[in-house]
Amino acid sequence: MTTKLEIIGPYTPDHPGPFCTKDGQIVEILTSKGKSPFPLVGYVDGSCLPDTWTKKGTQYLMHESNLDLMNAREVVEGE
Repeated sequence: MTTKLEIIGPYTPDHPGPFCTKDGQIVEILTSKGKSPFPLVGYVDGSCLPDTWTKKGTQYLMHESNLDLMNAREVVEGE
């Protein structure tokens, strides 16, 4: 059996993880104490360059993105 992530709602700072983007890519959060308007820093699905998000989990200040953070949970896929 394999596991995958299921979105359970928008990003909240009290959720312990895991996290993914709106389009389902896995996100590894490195820190939530970054500088500037984008304190959340992490990697999206194996990227070698970090991405940043606002404290509300949005990637951009003025519009929504498929890379906005979402709370997720691991679920087991069928046999």
